[in-house]
Amino acid sequence: MTQPFKLGLIGSTGKLGSACEQLLLHSNSWPLQLEFSINRSNYSQYKNALLSVDVILEVSRPDFAGTILTDLLALHSQSGSRSALPAVVVGSTGWSSKQNEILHEYEAQGFLLISTNFSPMVTLLNIFLKQNAHVFKHLGYSPSINEIHHVQKIDSPSGTALTFAEPLKNIGLPPKITSVREGAVIGTHVITFTSPDDILELRHEAHSRNLFARGALETATWLAQTRSNNLTGSGRFFMEDTLSANIRRRAE
Repeated sequence: MTQPFKLGLIGSTGKLGSACEQLLLHSNSWPLQLEFSINRSNYSQYKNALLSVDVILEVSRPDFAGTILTDLLALHSQSGSRSALPAVVVGSTGWSSKQNEILHEYEAQGFLLISTNFSPMVTLLNIFLKQNAHVFKHLGYSPSINEIHHVQKIDSPSGTALTFAEPLKNIGLPPKITSVREGAVIGTHVITFTSPDDILELRHEAHSRNLFARGALETATWLAQTRSNNLTGSGRFFMEDTLSANIRRRAE
């Protein structure tokens, strides 16, 4: 039997982190072995173990995630080891331009995958928008995005809404984005294309946080395998890179 990949979880006390931890602890179907769960309060206890895993799943906040990545690079340099850095899945959103610098530094030395949403259907919507944004522009449609989340969500607009908007902005068709924070809404995104004659509405509504937890663990598995296949490699990946492999896994 193939040995499971060693996983470190960052952000274990958050909503998504807790859901990921529960899936791992209550199912043996994942080719992942949870080595540690880190949050701000216990980080000093596990800091020196960061290099011991194959892949790190980060679902905390950019400031804490930046600290983790900085420490990973420093520990690796100090160790003098030629072994590969752990692959890192970055799931936090709301990174500033300054904070993005550490992402560029890490991807130059190790494998990094950045995701603003771990739902396969959201990934499919991203692909659709990248492939068809020019169609909406040429046909004269006006885009808008409405995103709704629970009241504890800090970043606004959501990272998912900004990702949806990017291919539209890139062709000179920036959408109007509205953000709503209410109750315990897990996450709803509505992309609307309006013309004088009709309206096209694309809607994604999450009913369970396990949707994102499964997607996050599938993504961590894919990135760990990618690292295992090329221990001297490095680079940045996105959810689009993982979609086919994750569909195959769910079909098994």
